Amino acid sequence: MIGCRLVTTLFRNPTGWLAAAWPILLAGTFAAAAQEAPGNFQAPNFDAPLFERDALSLDDAQRTEIVSALVALARNFPNSDLVDADLREKALALALNLAPLDKMARDAVAELSAGRTPGKVDFFGNSTPLIEALWHRAETLSAAGAEPEDQKLASYLMELALIFDARPLPARMARYASYSKRHPADWSGVVSLQPALHPSNERVATVLRQGAAYRVQTPSPPASRPGNAGNRAGTNIPMPVAPGGSAVSEPKRAKVSLSALVFDDAGKHAFGEAKLEIREVRTGDATTIFGVSGDLESLKQAPFQLKRAPGSLFTIGGAETALALARSALGDGALPAGHLGLFDFSAREGEAGPAIDLSLPLALMLEAAMKDQTPGEGIVVAGGVSPEGNLLPKGMVAGLASTVTGFDHEGLLLVPAGAATALRGAIASDNLTVLVKPQIAAAQSIDQARAAVFPPENQKLREAVELFSQVERDDIRAQMTLKDLAANARVQDQLRQVLAAWPDHLSAKLMLEFGTNPSAFQIGIDASVAMVDAALRPVEEYYRSLDSGGVIIGAHEALIDKASTDLRDCRSKVNDAAKGVVSAGERTLDAFKAYLTLTNRSTSIASQRLRELNDAVNAYQTERLKVGISTDPFAH
Repeated sequence: MIGCRLVTTLFRNPTGWLAAAWPILLAGTFAAAAQEAPGNFQAPNFDAPLFERDALSLDDAQRTEIVSALVALARNFPNSDLVDADLREKALALALNLAPLDKMARDAVAELSAGRTPGKVDFFGNSTPLIEALWHRAETLSAAGAEPEDQKLASYLMELALIFDARPLPARMARYASYSKRHPADWSGVVSLQPALHPSNERVATVLRQGAAYRVQTPSPPASRPGNAGNRAGTNIPMPVAPGGSAVSEPKRAKVSLSALVFDDAGKHAFGEAKLEIREVRTGDATTIFGVSGDLESLKQAPFQLKRAPGSLFTIGGAETALALARSALGDGALPAGHLGLFDFSAREGEAGPAIDLSLPLALMLEAAMKDQTPGEGIVVAGGVSPEGNLLPKGMVAGLASTVTGFDHEGLLLVPAGAATALRGAIASDNLTVLVKPQIAAAQSIDQARAAVFPPENQKLREAVELFSQVERDDIRAQMTLKDLAANARVQDQLRQVLAAWPDHLSAKLMLEFGTNPSAFQIGIDASVAMVDAALRPVEEYYRSLDSGGVIIGAHEALIDKASTDLRDCRSKVNDAAKGVVSAGERTLDAFKAYLTLTNRSTSIASQRLRELNDAVNAYQTERLKVGISTDPFAH
């Protein structure tokens, strides 16, 4: 999948022909769209764009993530009852509006238009991460003050996320029902919908009906109520009434905080405090927090709501997931009606971007507030959680190892089990400091996270932390290197005691494994891909500078020779899982060489070589996506 910046890069060529020709290319590829294809798939009309692509505020990684999810939606679920031809048309229309030359999207349109089933892609093989990716990005794009084109795109992404979800959350349906009134998803002129044939159209209508029902169940105020004589129909806040019309429980703690390490999509981190305050709704909450008008009586009958605190510096996702998990753990009626949970994140260090996920700390803090629990001292939680309760790395794989190397925290860092890959890669690169400070433990699910965070359930973990602290004592480390420490027989016995107390103590587990079998550690996937990127980047920079005229003729030959040598060196060093990235990098280098060797770049053969180069870069990015790396390979 090629990022937007890369598309722009390949458009900025000396002849400039491709920048103006992409609508023609699309029209040529999808000429069969004029007639209905077998299987009732009709290729979208790309002469009527859904939004102004260049006005979007997406960076390359975000654009790539969205396009990848949309392509997977169209290709990876051929037997799903939730995915019909109209839904595929919508997904591919969005994908090719965002990335007009995306090869996997174009191939899918061509195959479906010919009545064939396109092959599956190797990313977003399951529905849940795909749905969460679309919804999370829609939440970011629809935030207060977002650009108009961002708001348009958000509406389309919300619709697709909801109708592909077999059991969409009520809060999401209510959010979409409200948002679509101001920003309707308008497919007219782009997608030819066939409601009689495809049930996804009815699901859209159902989502809107149910979402509106969740929002508009407020009673009419009695005529005798003081101050209500001037109320008009529709002025009450549109929210559902809680069962029985009153609160069924009260929070045991009004305020809860939890130390958290968060990552943005690019792998940058921020460390600080996640905070939750639960209070009764007030008169001013209708407009300042809910964004709609309404009286206090209506607010007091509304179900419990989680809202980002006004003035928060971060765009925070994960509230709806946290609410769903809390309801699952506490019971549907356990969260008090007429109350708000206001949450925020205060960063003490780090440089994470404005959009972060707090699903895991929010879910834990909600339960703590209702059960009167206090998180254990010195515990930092990291990562996110899915609606099913599985812990997710949430951007950590690319940035965790470098983050913990300089992380000055004496307690325990609790991470999703999937983050162990990044730590193993750091150890393979001789960054052994990740083994000792901070201590790191893993959890697979929110149930395990609860057991790690809250006393007295975390007694065994506290024992493990104390045992491991004896291994990492400064006086012991002063006498031997970390490598020798891991290989020491007495230390290994101590590590086994740590693991007997808490089997998922990652620091102990990895140190013991490294000490007993160091050859099992390979350089990490992120570091492997970075090596390949670095080998190709000088050649891409030379190519990109062609249109400025500031290049030395023939200089590309030495650059290509050096890149070829570096790629051969990569093959012997990279993680086995990244071998396909190396092969794709070698093919990309060949494509650069074929184009840069041309002396006349205004011929038809030059145009063909440029198309081949674009395809090669697309394929290279696809291989990177397969191993979980979605950043721009040639970022500057």
